[in-house]
Amino acid sequence: MGNTRTLTFAVNDCAKGLLKEDACSLQELLEGCSEYPKCSELCKDQGEAISVDQEHCVQCGELATYDNSVAECICPIGWRRNELFLRSSSTPFSHQCSPCPKGSTVIPSWIIPSGERYHKTAGVEYTADAFSCASCPSGMEFDDEYQCQCKENHILSGEAAEGNQICIDETYMPTVSTAYSQVRFNFVSNGINRSTKSTTVNSIVVSHFYLEAASRCEYYKSNSQQHVNSCEKLLNLCVMSSYDQTSAPCKELTIIARSRDGLMERLLYEKDNDDIIRDTTIKMKMALREKEGHETGLDFRLAKYSMDGEFKGIERLENEFVSCIDGLSYALSLHNNEIPFGRALNIEGVCDLNELAKRDTFFYELYLVDKGTPCGDGDDCLIPVPVLTTSYTSDGNNFPNMSKDASTSKFVRRFVLSDNLVRNQVIQSILLP
Repeated sequence: MGNTRTLTFAVNDCAKGLLKEDACSLQELLEGCSEYPKCSELCKDQGEAISVDQEHCVQCGELATYDNSVAECICPIGWRRNELFLRSSSTPFSHQCSPCPKGSTVIPSWIIPSGERYHKTAGVEYTADAFSCASCPSGMEFDDEYQCQCKENHILSGEAAEGNQICIDETYMPTVSTAYSQVRFNFVSNGINRSTKSTTVNSIVVSHFYLEAASRCEYYKSNSQQHVNSCEKLLNLCVMSSYDQTSAPCKELTIIARSRDGLMERLLYEKDNDDIIRDTTIKMKMALREKEGHETGLDFRLAKYSMDGEFKGIERLENEFVSCIDGLSYALSLHNNEIPFGRALNIEGVCDLNELAKRDTFFYELYLVDKGTPCGDGDDCLIPVPVLTTSYTSDGNNFPNMSKDASTSKFVRRFVLSDNLVRNQVIQSILLP
């Protein structure tokens, strides 16, 4: 048997501005040399820049100026660097300059404060990259100080502390474009003598989402997912406002609904809506789900949305409605077979509001599975379940769901269990049919 030798290579990166060179000859590699790479200043000594992979020296092309202090080719402001290669070769030979599109620019490294990784403007984090052109959010462009500013005849929308800002063309401003940051919170006492208290706050969350959502929903483009999500955002903002028709989001939805069928039906059930069963007789065809060892129960599903309008899918109702019960939240499963038909379930426990405040805020729509009526492709039918929220406000002062006269009650489709978006707890009372 011949002798064998194991070769081990220690691969290290060279610091920026240094060239990677082989430290071992072929013969040395065969003898076990593991020093790779050797980092040198060869390119700098030759007055040339270093390629992106740091394995070649390259010349500076037209309009590019060599900077010996950083060993790089520097392009004029607003121009990005390109690496050119020899024809039919993977070897770079030159760094050239190309102009960025109007309104965009190259983010230089010197603009980033010491100790920071990004240049921040308009709610966006930009990295320094001489080889790419950075663009501002919609309706904005960079000024001479690398800050994103609105173009002419555009209005700023959004809060940098909450996310990306955009600028809206004045031509497409929503009909309701004032008082959009205010939210009225209604706190309802469910004791023997029901009472209500309310407070109005300026919400940075509502201010961040409203103008963009209202504008893109009112000037809707059916082929744009962006506009679809904007209408969902606007629906969510109306829910956050307790359906108060004097609030900007709900007023805007009412205006849009005049020319777009089905929009308000996404939120509310009208008094004569056929979806609401108001007598004690179940008229729909219903097949109750059964499971060995359990009583027959109802099968509920939840459609789930995030604040930014993204649909998160449909899931079974299990413990989503358990807001916070210390030590039980995860152990307790409200599976449909544990909610027998015709019975109520009361749960008592200790609730830590600090833990509740950490939960993400989602918006829900509740459905009941009708096992007896298949819907297309053999899927079960989902029957929408009306929800009664005691904080519903019809005109800023009237609470119809607090009345003893059930005929005046207002049922909703979409609801929120806890609102942590504006740093306030608004726990709504939900009544299942």
